[in-house]
Amino acid sequence: MSDKPEQTERRMTPSERQHEALMALATKMSPRAQQTVSVKRVTIGDMKGEYVLEGWSCPKADEEDFPQWLGRMQDELRQIDTMLLRLNASRIERELAVSTGPKAVKD
Repeated sequence: MSDKPEQTERRMTPSERQHEALMALATKMSPRAQQTVSVKRVTIGDMKGEYVLEGWSCPKADEEDFPQWLGRMQDELRQIDTMLLRLNASRIERELAVSTGPKAVKD
């Protein structure tokens, strides 16, 4: 028998587990995680109410050559464009439904 008290492993609190997971994720981020997209809603002019791309950055990853990077940029811009088109179309549909009534807009 030992006269030392037995040490039990302390369980982490939820916030400590979340912190550990966040730190593990932060250390494993690839260069592609540094991409940024900024979308804004126009408040004046002919495009008032439209969502537009305000800023975008797409750094080249170390393992990519130039044609791969250009292809990835093109794919991502196409996805962003599609997202903005859908967002603006749904906004227009909602405004149309409000102005003409729910029976005027059919799926």
